[in-house]
Amino acid sequence: MEMPRGPRNCRSTNGSMKKSGPRAGTAIARNQPDARVVDEPLVRLRYHQLIDPNVELRKEIQRAYDVDGLGVLAVRDVPELVAKRRRLLPLAAQIARQPEQRRKEWEDPKSHYNFGWSHGKEKLQDGRPDRMKGSYYNNPIYNVPTEDPALWEAYPSSARPNLWPTDAVPELEEAFMDLGELIVRVGTMVAKHCDRYVEGAIGEHVSLPHRMEDVIRHSRCPKARLLHYFPPQEETSTSETEGENWCGWHTDHGTLTGLVSAMYLRGDEKVASPDPSCGLHVRNRRGEVVQVSIGEDEIAYQMGEASQILSGGFLHATPHCVRAPSLSRAGGVSRNTFAVFMQPQWDTSMDPPEGYEGMAGRNVPAWSLGQTFGQFTERTFQQYYQ
Repeated sequence: MEMPRGPRNCRSTNGSMKKSGPRAGTAIARNQPDARVVDEPLVRLRYHQLIDPNVELRKEIQRAYDVDGLGVLAVRDVPELVAKRRRLLPLAAQIARQPEQRRKEWEDPKSHYNFGWSHGKEKLQDGRPDRMKGSYYNNPIYNVPTEDPALWEAYPSSARPNLWPTDAVPELEEAFMDLGELIVRVGTMVAKHCDRYVEGAIGEHVSLPHRMEDVIRHSRCPKARLLHYFPPQEETSTSETEGENWCGWHTDHGTLTGLVSAMYLRGDEKVASPDPSCGLHVRNRRGEVVQVSIGEDEIAYQMGEASQILSGGFLHATPHCVRAPSLSRAGGVSRNTFAVFMQPQWDTSMDPPEGYEGMAGRNVPAWSLGQTFGQFTERTFQQYYQ
């Protein structure tokens, strides 16, 4: 399966000409009640199942994404994933080690810091700036999603051109877009099976305003985030409900989020996870916290709020967080990972199937009827960033 190709020659923001075509959200932190960590099996698919047109996966999709699911599944044995991940993730630490003044040159305040480098711009639940992680954002498919400055102004978080640290980390652009394209391509296959499940569940009497596969395939504004979680500097709480996690409780606002297994580094040396309790955790529909482990040959796909809305609530987004290790175990270890937020085009209507408005908008405070995705995004970021 190929993604639709974009313009063959788009200019990178570093001024060089680059062949640009398919190569690819964020969220609001929510206060959560106390909960205990429990074991719950993660739905896992194999890559060959996705590409086989004769394989039926509706039961697996329902188990992962409906009202009783975790809101996440994993696809294993993805070709070329291991090498592409190994190439990209160490670059997160390399960027984070650059002098602060150099990193400021790669910031884009007009995009709410959603292109280029971002550190300390997001808010924790208590309103403090989040300095526990640094991020490098860009569009993993199109270097220039649109050349219309009016759209850059209207949808700065989605439509602006990419910004690359070419002078300091020249290898980042290719590695970032190669892994991003792979995650989006596999995500499009997952989306096709999600559409089959929703169409069967909602029935022939109601039409879907947008199919997830079409939303991902035709959007020019996916967003990818290369993350560096700094080594803990002070003892972090062991409670999964405290705000001292590496990344607090939140729900992604896009269509589908692809995640790879984190890489832990002490300096430039790859090490094992320093704490078995750290990493990605999700909250299931019963309010219990479940730790999610992703293999190096797997991509995990989390459901976002846009899909919950456009499916009429048959697919459910899920709250999740990233727990930091305790200082006594971390030993100067950083966590590095990569997330791709597949999301609708900025002008996509966010109205759900008729009659399903209540289910669609449950626990999505930034959404209202009549919005476009661009408006929904800007309202989300206004609540999330300083």
